[in-house]
Amino acid sequence: MKNFKIIALLVIAQFVFAHNVYSQDIIKKRNGVEISAKVLKVNTNDIEYTLFGTSHPLYVLAKSEILTIAYENGNVDEFQSQPNAALSAAYSPALEAEFYAIGTNDRAMLRFLQQHDEQLYQSFYKACKQRRTGKTLLATGLISSIVGVSAGVAGILSGNEGLSSTGMLVGTIGEGLIIASIPVSVSAGIRKKNIKENFARKHFDTANLTFGFTSGGIGITLNF
Repeated sequence: MKNFKIIALLVIAQFVFAHNVYSQDIIKKRNGVEISAKVLKVNTNDIEYTLFGTSHPLYVLAKSEILTIAYENGNVDEFQSQPNAALSAAYSPALEAEFYAIGTNDRAMLRFLQQHDEQLYQSFYKACKQRRTGKTLLATGLISSIVGVSAGVAGILSGNEGLSSTGMLVGTIGEGLIIASIPVSVSAGIRKKNIKENFARKHFDTANLTFGFTSGGIGITLNF
């Protein structure tokens, strides 16, 4: 009976694994990157998809960057390379207007960079992830500080020294997390700003001031 249960569990596990493997679409890009996704829509010039296992955010990828899409039902779409058309349409006044219209919308900027500059997309994604880490540290620090102060006050009013000491400790930890969140968030913001300026300089040939960390400290550089 025990062996039967083990076999049954193994069969169920294999079924779940097989279902997860074969219920996803695989997008293979021309640069060799493979994306586990759920393709939602195939348009004339691009596709819309979400990452496998998620319902958001929605990503858009130009067909010119795609080699194949292997769908969960076994069908495979192959995409012909159109380098000349892609290059002629990639960098235009309309593209520049679209870029500057995005502003501070990080999700829109991620989608934009993913379509037009894979390397900068990866860098911007990491900077956004760092920014989220800073926000998490800040939120955790604020909550810890509030809980710590509340516990400390309750301990003082009730004469409970143990509760008061614990509250002070938690509050101190919270303050430390808040302080730690500042450089993380600031450096992430600087990284995002420099990445966007790098894209503009690379594709629109504009001069700009870059502010960031250097080997000698914090500096400002004029780029042409």
